[in-house]
Amino acid sequence: MKDKLTTGSSFEDKIVFQKEDVETFARITEDTNPLHLDKEYALNTPYKKMVVHGMLAASRTGTLGKFLSKAGSVLVQREVTFIRPLFVDETCTVVSRVVEVNRADKTIAFKSWLKNPQGKTCIKMYSQLKNPILFD
Repeated sequence: MKDKLTTGSSFEDKIVFQKEDVETFARITEDTNPLHLDKEYALNTPYKKMVVHGMLAASRTGTLGKFLSKAGSVLVQREVTFIRPLFVDETCTVVSRVVEVNRADKTIAFKSWLKNPQGKTCIKMYSQLKNPILFD
């Protein structure tokens, strides 16, 4: 993948946020809003389903993120826009596109979109990572 990290490269993955993922995130962050954790409660809201924590979803960037984290990258910037909810146990798609590779600063910037099963964008992000190892 190192050779594929050029401006314009894109990567796509499927992700399912399971109830267990949401419960673990809630325990760690102490965000125990019943909209995320209680199916009966969620049924009585406008969403009608349990909603994945936005920051849990925003922490996932698919193949590109998995590769960069294994390669020793450090997140230096992330801008997140929440557009619509993602729901527990639905398969969503994460698409990431490299928008800048700066060899002098040893940074990689990319945009990502998390899309629901209907293909509608739910979260969009801009991320910049620093990684001296990839540029040696």
